Amino acid sequence: MPKEVFLKGLARRHEELLLETKPGEVLLSYDNGAVAHTVVVADGAVIHQRNSIGPSGQPLPAVAEPSVTYASFNEFWMAFTLEEKWWLQITKKRGPVHAVLLYPLVTHHNELLADIELTYADCRPLFDLIQFIPVAGFMLKHYLVQLCPNCRAQVRRFTARYPKRLCATCVKLPLHNTAGERLEFTYLGEWTGFRVKITSPRGNVREETHLHGLPFRLNGRNYRAGSERGGGAHYSVLEGQRNYLI
Repeated sequence: MPKEVFLKGLARRHEELLLETKPGEVLLSYDNGAVAHTVVVADGAVIHQRNSIGPSGQPLPAVAEPSVTYASFNEFWMAFTLEEKWWLQITKKRGPVHAVLLYPLVTHHNELLADIELTYADCRPLFDLIQFIPVAGFMLKHYLVQLCPNCRAQVRRFTARYPKRLCATCVKLPLHNTAGERLEFTYLGEWTGFRVKITSPRGNVREETHLHGLPFRLNGRNYRAGSERGGGAHYSVLEGQRNYLI
């Protein structure tokens, strides 16, 4: 089923949840090391409360700065997501994320990817916010978009562990190592790895087998071939020594 169908259903459920939420319900509770934040519903409005954190790690009764009241959920969400990479401030969740946040989080992620490319460090906390919302039957792959880091086309199969993998078309492009040799990968299996045909600029050919794949370059960028957990191959952006999301 296309993602658009799932998203339409999620949008309808979001509107229903907005009507069902009651005063006092907590939408999100978290801290960033110094201040504890609690977002609660209050008679159709949304209140963002902030409290200092004491030596024991618990919020103190005294408010660190005035609470902010928003006239609607949409007004709160626009303000909350205004800062670039706002989700990185949520260093510790203090309770479940309310289901009413699921649709805006999913659409925010998908719209964000259309504008910028996230690092692996960016992806993990955002995925954590989304995937731990208590909604029965929710699966990331049905809703989240994944774009190829080379051509920016939508990758057919979303995988949270490999969010920066090349699409099937770009994997077939000429791939080279830093010595300028052409690399052609054949995936042999999870326990065998890859057979790599290596062609030098002069046309000399050799073959090697590598259990964990090999780094390669495409359009001036570093990637690495690797085995997926559970089987299959992925060809993903290499950031430092990592080409997957822990």
